[in-house]
Amino acid sequence: MSAVDVKEIKNQFKTIVECVKKHGMLIKNPLLEPAEEELPIDLEKREDDEKFRKRECFNIEIPKNLERPYVSLGEPLHRGKKHFFRFFLDGSLKTYYLGEYVIPALSFPFMAGEIAAACLFRNDDGTLSVPSNGFKRRICLLFPNKSLLPDSLQIELEEITKKLESYSGLKVEPQYTEETESKDWRSSLRAKGISEMHETEVQLAKSVREKSTEGWLVIDGAIRKKIFLDLENVIGLAKSFSRLPIFEIEKRTTLDIVKLLARLREGERTIIFKQSIAEGDAESSVKKVLGFWYVRLRSGEWLENPLQGVVKVEMKIEKDLADTKTIDIVNEVSKALLAERTVSPYPTPRWHAHIYPIYVAEEYIKSNFLSQYYFRGLLA
Repeated sequence: MSAVDVKEIKNQFKTIVECVKKHGMLIKNPLLEPAEEELPIDLEKREDDEKFRKRECFNIEIPKNLERPYVSLGEPLHRGKKHFFRFFLDGSLKTYYLGEYVIPALSFPFMAGEIAAACLFRNDDGTLSVPSNGFKRRICLLFPNKSLLPDSLQIELEEITKKLESYSGLKVEPQYTEETESKDWRSSLRAKGISEMHETEVQLAKSVREKSTEGWLVIDGAIRKKIFLDLENVIGLAKSFSRLPIFEIEKRTTLDIVKLLARLREGERTIIFKQSIAEGDAESSVKKVLGFWYVRLRSGEWLENPLQGVVKVEMKIEKDLADTKTIDIVNEVSKALLAERTVSPYPTPRWHAHIYPIYVAEEYIKSNFLSQYYFRGLLA
């Protein structure tokens, strides 16, 4: 990971801010520390809720028993027997409110975001390391849709961006929302930051897997981008997920998620499902080839509800009826996940559904974020 050229970033930021000031009024946040924007309390669940606006799901694996649509996994697949998972990917975002920007037709929060993603590699002895291309950082200035900005401002920002293209180090990137109107621009700009974070995860995963296809890649959270599905041997692993899905099994039994998971025992998985696709769904190309199931890693009276101790696993499955080969892979993935529970990051939040390498990736990212005082200094 290359060092951040603080002076260069400050110069870039100053150039963009001067450009912005020429075309409107920038009212700086008077606080000594810029306010870090709070992300939703459970971002993973919120994103999964968005995915399940159409709640109906159908099984693509035929259950042996309609009353118990589960599969007992048997012995966990420890890495001593087969080192199944090798790469572990996570991304994170910090957004800062730096002030308010006022132009004749609009006013909106002036916000900066730092995005970071890390992909850790697990060595044969179980230690975790960061490959030379395993960390990516971006700094973004978040703007509403280009069409809402003065033409002269758009042109100048594009010229600045073009000049920076030749610079190989970390650079400040103006990013724009897709929507042209919003009741809450602060939330919309933050959502754009989240979208760019996911895009950064995609870029990093592609970069790392191009150099090594050894083992499987675990992505923290759901698979949100189609490009993830183009990579071989990838799963999305969500430790928090939506309560909205309704599961129709063999068109005869219907269960909500709590009923489905309440009877799921430790060391078992559910059968495999796919989500029904609503007409005009923008994510239909992903959903139609995305199978998912749930695995219970832990159980016990100390868990607060039936959904704790359970992870949701997503994987590319093109057929709407899983064949024997697919089921064998799903079982192997699930057994390898069971082995990952051996080392627990207790007592961190959601430890019951956390796997240790992803926890380490999260901590690595946190330790490499720039200070909030640094962002304050960019406007000084």
